Amino acid sequence: MMRNKIILFLCKILSYSPIIRISDDLRFGEIKESSLGRLRISFLSFNWGKRIVHLITFCSATKEIKISKIIKLEEVCNYPNDEADEAYDTYKVELETVSDDKVLVHKEALMYKINQLEGTKNKTFNKYVAYIAIIALILPLYGTQLGKLHNLTDDYKLLFLVALAYVLVNLLLFFNDFMKVRGYNRTLFSTIRNSDTPLKELTELLYYEWRTIKGESNFQVTLIKNIEKYMIYFVLISVFLLAAHTAEQHISKVHSSIDIEKSSSPSTLIHLTEPQSNGDFLKINDLELTNIKNRLLYSNIDKLIILYNDETSSFSALVKFLDMYNDGSADIIELRDTNTQMISVIVIEED
Repeated sequence: MMRNKIILFLCKILSYSPIIRISDDLRFGEIKESSLGRLRISFLSFNWGKRIVHLITFCSATKEIKISKIIKLEEVCNYPNDEADEAYDTYKVELETVSDDKVLVHKEALMYKINQLEGTKNKTFNKYVAYIAIIALILPLYGTQLGKLHNLTDDYKLLFLVALAYVLVNLLLFFNDFMKVRGYNRTLFSTIRNSDTPLKELTELLYYEWRTIKGESNFQVTLIKNIEKYMIYFVLISVFLLAAHTAEQHISKVHSSIDIEKSSSPSTLIHLTEPQSNGDFLKINDLELTNIKNRLLYSNIDKLIILYNDETSSFSALVKFLDMYNDGSADIIELRDTNTQMISVIVIEED
């Protein structure tokens, strides 16, 4: 018993790995206790929306080894419902032997079931809208924070950024697939109007609608569960990246403020003039900013330290200017200094 629990735990861990991945085709990659008899082991595997791509893969149930295998969520969920037509035809024959009173009972029961499914679909769609709103809330944070990350190729954050991109792509694919889910109608209203037995015709229509809406609702719920899974990954990675970056920036500022006077590197302090209410910051400080620009382009600048206070209105304009000419070789550090009444830049050159 303990051995099976350990194996199940290891399989669950490996189900998230792109290399040497263990998955269950019938559960769209998810591992449960019932999955141990039908495991798929893949050398390389990744999700692409409602597809799972396996490369060099072995299935323990069929004992087959394949170069590639694609698992489709529609096939796992049987959507569209392949059995709906056959079930409709069977029910139509069955209904011929049922009295009108019982047909009426069938109709009311089917309408109740359809209303329940429509309620489930509405709840699922509300979740879908809420997840889009969360994405729209978090993504702008990257515009102001991740643009400041330096040396990503040598940074542990690169791995998390790749994972974040992978999660975001899958989210967008699932969002798109969710909107493509459509119901299918078999019988038109005209057939009911022109029928000699309209009650039975309506009941047959409701039965078919119930079968197709049930398949549609189940598929939407499966899609939203996958969206929920990737939303959790997205939020966790985002929180970690933004928190780690903020902490690193704070530590860097503290170290820089301590080491400025101890540094043996040549440094220059440049004071900039704050414009009047309608003044042009870049125009007023053209000479000083041109000096900084030329040193960024043609000198070996190690750090640029911006000293400002909360009342400095030109801070954002200065940061945009420096980012425009900085190729990433110079670290731009922002220090809030309550003792200064102006905005200044300390230029520290490499030894």
